Amino acid sequence: MLFNAGWVVLNLGCMAKQYELRGEVSTAMVLVNCFQALYVVDALYNERAILTTMDIINDGFGFMLAFGDLAWVPFTYSLQVRSSTIYTYNIYTYL
Repeated sequence: MLFNAGWVVLNLGCMAKQYELRGEVSTAMVLVNCFQALYVVDALYNERAILTTMDIINDGFGFMLAFGDLAWVPFTYSLQVRSSTIYTYNIYTYL
């Protein structure tokens, strides 16, 4: 599960790139980074519970652990942030 920390590093890199391109960071970028970082921190905190999930019990050390956690998870789960780097989405609050 420590490989998911790479997911957060990719997100922070995209946030820095958006700041470099636009001179500001959009609200959508901040929110997505915060929510995804919270997800990763929660997964790292509750790492012992992952050993009881179905893919670990049935598959053992399989494709998902060998390839998925290293390549598939960080690069596909960070697609929202990568698209927000190029296309700025402004979230306005209405009171």
